[in-house]
Formats: sequence, C-alpha cells, structure tokens
Amino acid sequence: MQKHSVYSGLHRFAKFTNMRFKQFRIAVYLPQKATLKKIWILLLFLSGLTGFVQSQNTLLYEISGNGLKKSSYLFGTMHLKNEELFNWNDKVFDAINACEVAAFELDLDIKFKMKDKRYAKIGKEWADYFTKEILPEMEKTIPADTLANRIVKYVVPAVINYAKAMSVDSARLDFVDQFLFNYAKKQGKKMMGIETMTEQLNVLTSIDKKFIKDALISFLKKDDWSVLTNADLMNPSTLLQSYSQHNLNAVCSEINGLTGTDIKAIREFYEKLLLARNDVMFKRTSKDIRKQSMFIGVGAGHLCGPNGLIEQYKKAGYTVKPVDITGGENSKLPEIKWKTYNHEWFMVDVPVGVDSVYRDLFDWNETMANNLVLKQGRVAFKVSRLENYMSYNEEEATEEEMAEEYEEVEEYDEEIIDDSENNSNEPVFPPMPVDPNASYVEKLKMSLMGEFVKLSQTLDVSNMRKSSEEMISFTGNSGETMELMYNKMTHSLSWKVEKEDPEMGVIYTYEIEMNGDNSLLSSPEFRRFFTSFKLK
Repeated sequence: MQKHSVYSGLHRFAKFTNMRFKQFRIAVYLPQKATLKKIWILLLFLSGLTGFVQSQNTLLYEISGNGLKKSSYLFGTMHLKNEELFNWNDKVFDAINACEVAAFELDLDIKFKMKDKRYAKIGKEWADYFTKEILPEMEKTIPADTLANRIVKYVVPAVINYAKAMSVDSARLDFVDQFLFNYAKKQGKKMMGIETMTEQLNVLTSIDKKFIKDALISFLKKDDWSVLTNADLMNPSTLLQSYSQHNLNAVCSEINGLTGTDIKAIREFYEKLLLARNDVMFKRTSKDIRKQSMFIGVGAGHLCGPNGLIEQYKKAGYTVKPVDITGGENSKLPEIKWKTYNHEWFMVDVPVGVDSVYRDLFDWNETMANNLVLKQGRVAFKVSRLENYMSYNEEEATEEEMAEEYEEVEEYDEEIIDDSENNSNEPVFPPMPVDPNASYVEKLKMSLMGEFVKLSQTLDVSNMRKSSEEMISFTGNSGETMELMYNKMTHSLSWKVEKEDPEMGVIYTYEIEMNGDNSLLSSPEFRRFFTSFKLK
C-alpha cells in the first residue's frame, strides 16, 4: 500500500508543480554568467529588449498619415498570464474594435503538427547531436546519480519558485497575446499571422550547437548549482512590474547590452531573434496597413530600439502617436444576454455568443464556440458526460466473493512494501535498484525516479492538492441549495449530476463546468448556467 501511495503522490506532485522539463531544461544548461541569465529571460519572454528610450510610457501606439485612409494600431504584448499584466483601459479594446484585421506574431489558431517533416527533421538533428556529442561528454563529466540528485535539489525548487511567481491566484487562462487574439476573433475580425511557425522555429534552431554543449558541460562541472534558486533568474518580477505599469522604457532596458556582448553566439542569436525579425514584421505589416486598418500585436521587445517597429514606422514617414492606456479597470461586467441551449440529453441556459457547450470526451474540437470573451477575461461553458458504467448491486455478490477480493487486496499491499518493522519517524523509501550495466540515460532515469520518490514523501501532496479546491454553496433561483467545486489550479467551477437508466443498467454522470478567469468565475451573473441545467 505504501509504495502505491508513494507513486501516486509523485504523480500528483508533478501535476501540482505543472513541471515541464522543456521549461527548465535551458536553466540547467546555462553557466553562471550575467549575460547568459539575461538570455534565459530573453528566451522565456521571446522578446529581445534593448535600452533605447521611447518618448512615451505606453504599450499602444496609433499609426496614421503617409496616405493611410484609416489609422492602425501597434501594441506590445507579453507571453505571460499574470493578472496585473492586463491592467489597461478600454482604449486597447477600442483599437481592436476600430480595425478590420487583427495581426499577431503567429496565427494562434494553427496547431503544432508534430508529424510535419520540418519538425521531425529538426527534432532528429538535435536528438542526434545530443546522443553523439553531448551525452558522451556528460557521462565523462558527472555520474548519473549525482546529476539526478542535483536536479531534484536545485532545479525542482527553482521550478516551484517560478510556478509560485506565476501562481494560479494571480493568473489568467490566456497569455496577453492569446487573450487579445481571442477577443479580436470573437469580435469577428479577420485574423492574421505576421510570421509562420517555421520562421520562428528557424530562429530557435539557429543556436550554435557547440555553444550549447560547452555551456552545459561547463555548468555540469560546478559542484554548486544554487544559481538556479536565484530569484533574479527564475522570477522575472522586475519585468512584470515594468510591463504592468506600461513602462516601455523600463521594459526595454531590462535586457540592455546584448548587442555589445563579446560572446559571438549570443550576439548572433540576439540579432536573429530580434533585429532580423523586426525587419520582416515591418515589411509585412507596413504593406498590409495600406490595404486595411490593422491591430498589430507583437512582443513588447519588438517596439524597442532604433530597429524597433515604432522607429521603423516613423522613419517610413508615418505618424506614430502614443495612446494613454492607464486608468480604468474595466471591472464592470456588461449586461449578459442569455439563450437556451438544447441537446438531445439536456437543456441549459448559456450567454449569447456561446454556440456549443457539449463536450464529447472522445471527440472534442477545441474551438472558441463554447467561449465568451469579455474585456474582463474569458470563460468557457462545458457539459461533459464523464462516465457510463454498469451499475453494481452489492447484494448480488456473495460474502465469499467479497472476502476473497478483500484478501487479494491485502496480500497485494503486503507484497508492495512491509514497513511494520520500521518504528522510526523517518519516511520509508522503496528501493530503486539501478543496473550498473545500464546505459547512462537509463541510470539517470532510475536515479531521478528514486530522488523524486524521496521528495514526494517529504511533501504533503494531498494537502497541496486539497488547498487548491474549495466548495462553494449558493442558493439557486428556485430556492435550492447547490454546492459547486471550485478548483484554483484549473480555474474551474463544476457541478455533477447523475442519471440512472434501470433498463440498461447504466448510470450516466454529467459534469457541468465553467472554466475561466477568476474575476468571471466569482461573478454571480454566471451561476445561471448551473441553476438552469435540466436533464431530458
């Protein structure tokens, strides 16, 4: 029984921290150099920033003149979800509403296609390089068990600290650019991607492979990895504050001096990541705004410097006017109009603008049809038939059968681990044998598993999970009391309804769920979605 709980606890711990090795892999590779710390943040925000000072602290600019019949707008976005980053007044939304086209760095409706030959080729190139060049050097540099121990000791806490900085209580469902994309789409605007995924991917894959290898090996040789717990490396609070205050000057100065670094690989990558892309963005958008008015949303870093879009538009003869977006919190919800959604199994009221709510677990098309996008955020309305299973009548089971089943469970638990002789208060760690003849990668995998098991037993994962859940009771329109489950981690309110079909011997369980930004979930206006639900 103990071993089972350990591994399930490990799974919940990984889910709680929302760990994605891809997110912190770069942090493991970087040596302790200030310029390389800046590159980590640069990659994180996908915005190379310079210290060029703009004339106005704002993120929104109106582009007019030079023969344009109608103004277009340029807005600096950020690929983060923190609530304070959305602190604009209505002028941002007015700019979108006034334009015919909304253009972002990418068409965010396009899904990554991992079967695409381009992605497969790039993946194979890096996999081959890692296997043939990097892995042998790693094996000579640090034992697998030592590497596993340091990853869990230093990398995991850094990831947890970063997750806390981006905590669910202060986060929205969407990044800034994704939210504005969804808003524009719901307003019926024509959507456009300025770049393609392949073009952006080409920038990231142009990194000097040898530079990455040398940086990694240099870092692995160090006994102290405490640099990874440095708040400046994993908690970009200064940049968040600058952006939330619409202080483009401060945002642009956050990563100053990269163009002058004496590290050739960094300088070349910076030029490809920012400067060359600025030229492409200007060339394409300046051509399009002569045909139609556009809202152009790009990473805030692309507005900075003499090569940034603001200066390029000015040099081309356009009038670029800063628009004040401070003041006004957009806190008041508009009047929500409702309609009845009819399904063959149920009926429920949904806001006008929501066209589909049923979620088939085996065929769910992720579209905006079940979403309502307001200035205050986004909320999705879903009804899922979660389970259909044969009802079980305990009386049909004999006492002997139930006793046999119970004995089997008890025997299984004892086989997993027997800690009856352990009288200490120390946690019990299941043995994680590592084959000395296994490959370096296999040794690392097993060592990591052992370290994570130890870590999971030192944390109260169940309380961590429970602290994210809360039961909310309220009285419906007809006087009935309803209890909704509020999950902070998934930004959701849910309620379950069961219906039994005696003839078929089946019980159907429906989950009625609202998934959205906290400001909308807390609004009593949307409780109607739950109180109106009726099975047919």
